[in-house]
Amino acid sequence: MANRYGSQSSAAVSSEGVVLDPLAAKSLTRDVAGDCMLMNNDALVRKVIWKIVPLLALIYLLSFLDRVNIGFAALTMNADLHLTANEYGRAAGLFFGGYILFAVPANLAMHRWGAKLWISTITIVWGLVSLSSAFVSTPTEFYVVRFLLGSAESGFLPAVMLYFTYWFPPKVRGRIVASFFSAAPLSNVVGAPVSGWLLNHSIMGLKGWQSMFLLEALPTVAFGIVAGLWLSDGPQTAKWLSATERNDLRRVLDENRQTQLPHSSASGFKLAVWILGLQYFLLVVGLYGFGFWAPLIFQSVGHLSAQTIGLFVAIPYLAAALCMYVWSRHSDRHGERFIHLSVAAFLAAAGFLIAGFSTSLPVVVLGFVLATCGIYSACAVFWTLPSALVQGAAAASAIGFVNSLGNIAGYVGPAMMGELRTSTGGYSMGINVMAISLLLAAALAIGLRWTSKPVITGG
Repeated sequence: MANRYGSQSSAAVSSEGVVLDPLAAKSLTRDVAGDCMLMNNDALVRKVIWKIVPLLALIYLLSFLDRVNIGFAALTMNADLHLTANEYGRAAGLFFGGYILFAVPANLAMHRWGAKLWISTITIVWGLVSLSSAFVSTPTEFYVVRFLLGSAESGFLPAVMLYFTYWFPPKVRGRIVASFFSAAPLSNVVGAPVSGWLLNHSIMGLKGWQSMFLLEALPTVAFGIVAGLWLSDGPQTAKWLSATERNDLRRVLDENRQTQLPHSSASGFKLAVWILGLQYFLLVVGLYGFGFWAPLIFQSVGHLSAQTIGLFVAIPYLAAALCMYVWSRHSDRHGERFIHLSVAAFLAAAGFLIAGFSTSLPVVVLGFVLATCGIYSACAVFWTLPSALVQGAAAASAIGFVNSLGNIAGYVGPAMMGELRTSTGGYSMGINVMAISLLLAAALAIGLRWTSKPVITGG
């Protein structure tokens, strides 16, 4: 998508086409005239939101379900495949090997070929790969499928974050990202009870975990096809918008870019995306460290049935879906990101500490409720930063890089939990390590509040 910027005498452009903003970080959240124009046109805002966000959120829900349902499969699959705790932790994290390798090229491909074709294609592919998980018979086959699943899914989240920049200015993007991101915890609200139930049932002679993989992958393939028929590459090709609406939306986005002209060097750009990647890494340690192990943790605390575990796992994620939306709207309303991110990360750390030092099931549930509310609220606020800090031709690679760097923790978190479970015989140490990671995330957000400079790249 082409991007046009007005001229400004103080702006300097590096040889890499990167320009940086010398203003303080608080300028990131200043009012923009174009934002106000769009926000005042409620009918247009609602029309765009309802056209693209629900479908993308539903696909994200399915992607999360396809990657974390192994937590339930592990209750019976590990014995069938002869997986130890260490091996399961590594297999869960191996998903992110492919995810990290292909996130940046995948987002560049989306930027080049368009959202409609790219999102549809990768959704269908990862649905088919997830379906194949039902037919693995050895640990090695399971490792390969997990790697391929991560490779296929790698392009989706950063592609959607980039796609939103085509439609929404930063002033309203917080609530948009939160609405989309709410699909992640909701995938557990829906998927946990269903997965727990499917473990005790079978179809066509398959075992419970095989039936679960098969039945939960089919909707992904179906909605991948729907995406190819439903989405537009951007406002300029959206036939469901009138010519006047397309012009209004384009003018808002162009004026927003023109009012955020920057100045500096490519080194500042690189530093910014590395810092954002580190921030996301610290959040993801807790996100997936808990996500992949939650059913096994609840089983160890309460000695519960698979169906009961499913209900207990759903509780924290339902609370998280509600909290993240409220917290993101609060962040939008006050025009502030860093403090909101820090408070949410601190809440997550406190929740993990409560759960890690208790053996009482109600207290553990309470701790995980606080932890998931904090993590998902922090992630929703966080993802407003890359798309606001980085725009233009470098946005695709920058957002993909932040996602890749952060998702290294997708391997580290689950693998760390497996190693500590084996060495200590329990989950408390691993939970406490996740708490430390979230505390560091909270501290880094505070540091960014006072030291970082917004980055806008020209294209």
